[in-house]
Amino acid sequence: MDKSGPKIYSEEYYETLKSIAGNHWWTLGMDDIMDIIILPNMPDNGDKHIIDMGCGSGTGLVWAKSRFPEGSYILGIDISQHGIKRCKNRGADLLVGSVTNVPISSNSFDLAICNDVLQHVEDDQKVVMEANRILKPGGVLFIRTNSKFVLPKLPGCLRLYKKHGLRELLRNTGFDEIIISHANLPGSLISIMKYYLQSDSSDYNDKQIDVCGHNHDGKKNKGGLMIQARSTGGKSMMERLMRLTLQMEGRLMRLLPWLIPFGHTHIVLAKKPK
Repeated sequence: MDKSGPKIYSEEYYETLKSIAGNHWWTLGMDDIMDIIILPNMPDNGDKHIIDMGCGSGTGLVWAKSRFPEGSYILGIDISQHGIKRCKNRGADLLVGSVTNVPISSNSFDLAICNDVLQHVEDDQKVVMEANRILKPGGVLFIRTNSKFVLPKLPGCLRLYKKHGLRELLRNTGFDEIIISHANLPGSLISIMKYYLQSDSSDYNDKQIDVCGHNHDGKKNKGGLMIQARSTGGKSMMERLMRLTLQMEGRLMRLLPWLIPFGHTHIVLAKKPK
């Protein structure tokens, strides 16, 4: 666990994660993207079984609980007790454990969610193989992870992904690709400008820029996260505009993903063959 950065498993980290859910344009916009690209690919045949692999503070569990029929079964698994503690009262069953060895029967779930996990796990292929194992034939996998584009990798991320690497990962683990797309292009442009307008110091820890979603070593970042909950709750004019850009990207992903040429987030949707 230590290889993923000193802050990622701290209690403060999970408390910060919980505080930004529904209170920041980025978390709200990412929920919108999940609505846009996951729901049309889920068969409309009643209750579903959903697992959030690396559920963190439970934002994916809250999303699933509010989108699927009341009788659906939702499970969250995370390696941290701090995370699981903050997932209580999310309407889901919870497990403390590794996403590389999920203690669940094969062919059990209709949807697997894996948000901001792969870049922190030493064996990312094993995570995706586990997702394939526990999904039913025809089951859907949703991944959100980071992207390699202009800015360097900060401490705390084991890797930065390119599209071809994610495509190969899906192919090696038996998934059919539906969508692989960049996301958050406007936010990435802002990050680039901030990064190069700040000090010329080569110490990435001192540059308070969200490069790969987290800055686990940055001393000034509460919980190792760059984004914080806002008093406006995502409702200010600027936040509404930024959220709208993510909604627009979600629609482009379904039809013309090449119109999003870069961004420091990747969105992946895949299906287990029947």
